[in-house]
Amino acid sequence: AVITIGAVLLILAVNPRPEALLVGGAAVFVMIASLLRRRRLRRIELQGLVGDTESMLESSIVREEATVKRAKSGLMVIGPSIFLGLLFGFIVDKGGGGASLPTVEGEAWRGLVVRGLFIFIVVVTITQLLLSIRRSRAELNRLIQLREAYRLEREQSPSEHHENGG
Repeated sequence: AVITIGAVLLILAVNPRPEALLVGGAAVFVMIASLLRRRRLRRIELQGLVGDTESMLESSIVREEATVKRAKSGLMVIGPSIFLGLLFGFIVDKGGGGASLPTVEGEAWRGLVVRGLFIFIVVVTITQLLLSIRRSRAELNRLIQLREAYRLEREQSPSEHHENGG
């Protein structure tokens, strides 16, 4: 994230046109907002890491729910991020490049490689997020079942103790 923000700022320093500043600023804003949301969700995950078995199960459930929310948030940010990135690239590329910032369209193979790499990265990112959501939901269901089994066992244990010993 820091590298991406740095790259945007470097491009803006080389190409300080108003439309590039506007789109670049929007891209940096989306990146920072996404980072802040992820940090907030991570903080929720880390709360309640101590206690008895039931509270540990509860905190694990909360952490998995936060993981699902974080992955969904990542999926929601992909569309606007791609749009802003393409718009930013178009605005910067429209300037004609120059020695310090060559255009993507300079040579046919370069544009093909960049587009192919872009599509590959987007597909891998979306796939990773979807798999993360699937794994987290499965783990969430497992934790909920464990919590319910623990509660049921705990509710049955005192009654058995009174029947056998008291």
